[in-house]
Amino acid sequence: MSSKFQKECLDIHNKLRAEHGAPPLKWSTELASESEKWAKELLRNNKLQHSSGEYGENLAFASGYELTGAGATQMWYDEIKNYNFDNPGNFGGTGHFTQVVWIASQQMGVAIAGEGNGSQYVVARYSPAGNLLGHYQENVMPKDTKAKGGKSGKGKACIIL
Repeated sequence: MSSKFQKECLDIHNKLRAEHGAPPLKWSTELASESEKWAKELLRNNKLQHSSGEYGENLAFASGYELTGAGATQMWYDEIKNYNFDNPGNFGGTGHFTQVVWIASQQMGVAIAGEGNGSQYVVARYSPAGNLLGHYQENVMPKDTKAKGGKSGKGKACIIL
C-alpha cells in the first residue's frame, strides 16, 4: 500500500465491517492500480461517473477541503441511516454503505486523484462485487452481528451510483 490515504481507507473499512460481522478486506494492488487510473480519468474530465466492469465500486468527490481515507469511507458508511434491515435490498441512497459492509467482498483497492483543497476524486473497487440483487439478506448485517459467510452471486455484477 503506497499512501496514508489508502491505509486509512482500508483500516476504517475493516473496522466498520467488523461491526457488521463481515470479514476484513485484503489489500489488492491490482484494484488500487485500476482505481487510480479511473480516479485520474474522473479528475481529467471533471466528471463523477462509475466505470463499467466486474468489480464493485464506490466513488467520492470533494472540493474546498482535503478528503481523508476515513472521511471518504465515513461518507459511504453514513448511508446506513437510510438502510432498512427489516426489508433488505438497495432502494436508492444506500449502495455505498452496503458495498462497504458486503460480507462476500474479500479484496479492495482505493485511490485518490487531486489534492489539497482542489477537486479530489476517490475510487474504491471491491472484489467480488457487492450489491447483488437477491443477496442482501446474507451480506448486509446490522451492527453487532457475529461474523458469518456471505455469497458472492457467482460473478453477477450490479454497480450502484
